[in-house]
Amino acid sequence: MNFNGMILLVDDEPHIRKYIGLILKQIGSPVLVEAGNGVEAIAAYQRDNPDLVLLDVNMPVMEGIETL
Repeated sequence: MNFNGMILLVDDEPHIRKYIGLILKQIGSPVLVEAGNGVEAIAAYQRDNPDLVLLDVNMPVMEGIETL
């Protein structure tokens, strides 16, 4: 499976972002942007305009539902 778009991966746990990022790269996602909380995610979304967002629900600073 190849996905040529940009993915924004949002999770407050760095090891989860790393693991999911490795999986996404193995299945062919070339561009991955990461954020550690909802505030960072909104900034990254506005800056990078990703094609897909993978968003954790339970995070500090700003929860996933509020971010959405």
